[in-house]
Amino acid sequence: MLVKDIMSKNLITVKESDTLQHAAELMQQYDIGILPVVCDGKLCGVITDRDIVTRGVCKSKDVCDIPVSNCMSKSTVCANPDQQVEEAAKTMAAQQVRRVPVTENGCLCGILSIGDISKNSFDTEVAKAMCEISKP
Repeated sequence: MLVKDIMSKNLITVKESDTLQHAAELMQQYDIGILPVVCDGKLCGVITDRDIVTRGVCKSKDVCDIPVSNCMSKSTVCANPDQQVEEAAKTMAAQQVRRVPVTENGCLCGILSIGDISKNSFDTEVAKAMCEISKP
């Protein structure tokens, strides 16, 4: 099975100049924990709910004025849409991430989560990799 067969394609994104408050509002509205940060159509990072709390709220009392660029992760693990799900799951496990952007030629085309994988895979290797993601 390929990543493109199970990835989420309905994407909500933010820009580097958007505020943490705006990002948090989108996360709440769409019940998601990660937002790709897109610049000129290309993925330039991600911001997670954890990033907002640990890099934003903990360091400042007012997230209304803090831009996403101050708290986002710039170097992110990505998957390719034509990659085997098993390979992507192993990468996610090695990096201990629950969600990865899916890019093609630097352009965002989806998000792959452990939820997507668990709903669509019965492979024991994938299950083992998913268990590794959650290890402390």
